[in-house]
Amino acid sequence: MLEADEIVNGHGDCAVTVYEGEWEENKKSGRGKETYASGDVYEGEWKYNKKSGRGKETYASGDVYEGEWKDGQKCGHGKIIFADSGIYAGKMTYSNGDVYEGGFYYGEPDGKGKYTWKDGAVYDGVWKHGQRNGWGKMTYKA
Repeated sequence: MLEADEIVNGHGDCAVTVYEGEWEENKKSGRGKETYASGDVYEGEWKYNKKSGRGKETYASGDVYEGEWKDGQKCGHGKIIFADSGIYAGKMTYSNGDVYEGGFYYGEPDGKGKYTWKDGAVYDGVWKHGQRNGWGKMTYKA
């Protein structure tokens, strides 16, 4: 990180990020707004310089994510509003007819959720990284 009194020589790019908000121990913590050089804007909660808690990120493309964050990543419940094709809000209908409703992490089922296969089988329980994990109830169609 460049200090205020440092002298820079040579060639390079300067990308400017602007943060307005609360600080704790020289780190973004609490509520704040950060505008990135790309045109993306995040407004919400921070913890130790990472997006954490509830927040809204508006991308330069016009897409918007509003929901929960943890350690700088989308995590838990939230919704994505695509600038050109609707809303994704915790329910995913797959092209093969299967349906998942629940928590997501990195685009995969994670946390509490219910998956219904097109043949009528249902798993209602806990997911981790897109896999059934821990407690759950599997019901098969007779």
